[in-house]
Amino acid sequence: MTDADVVQAAADILGGTVNTATWDKRGNRKPAFYVAVYGQKAENAMLRLGPLLYSRRREKIEDVLGAQLTAEPGRDIVWLAGLLEGEGYFVAEPRKSGKPVLRVALKMCDEDVVSTASELMSAPSVRRYQPKNPKHSAYWETKVNGRDAERVMRSVLPYMYSRRERAIKEALEKRRSS
Repeated sequence: MTDADVVQAAADILGGTVNTATWDKRGNRKPAFYVAVYGQKAENAMLRLGPLLYSRRREKIEDVLGAQLTAEPGRDIVWLAGLLEGEGYFVAEPRKSGKPVLRVALKMCDEDVVSTASELMSAPSVRRYQPKNPKHSAYWETKVNGRDAERVMRSVLPYMYSRRERAIKEALEKRRSS
């Protein structure tokens, strides 16, 4: 992930350290960051986070721990907030009529993750895009506009860190004041 502040927040919560990935030898991409947690801290993190995850990730944790995890009630909005914190965007886009339209969007290479987010946001569709450069992976996008975007923004707002919280509040204010 390229958002250092989000990775640092995760490291603080998990008790891990932030590391920088060195996979881009040409230096033409943003630096990527990840959190490393080992041993008992890693097991504790898996036990705490596992019930909040969707099946694909939760099943991997269950395999590692050799234990069945029960999905946590109310996990949907927390999961969606975490996903949008790192991969989503929140805007009030101008229109010709003058009153901006609210939009929440998500673009990722994991189709199943985007599809799950799309269902939770009540988005009308998930679209696949194939970049022109054959070295780039296909990605999927989902988005909601207007009242649906406002509903999503207000639902995830309590779980956001300062940068995304500020983006949501600015978008809502921009829409309200125009």
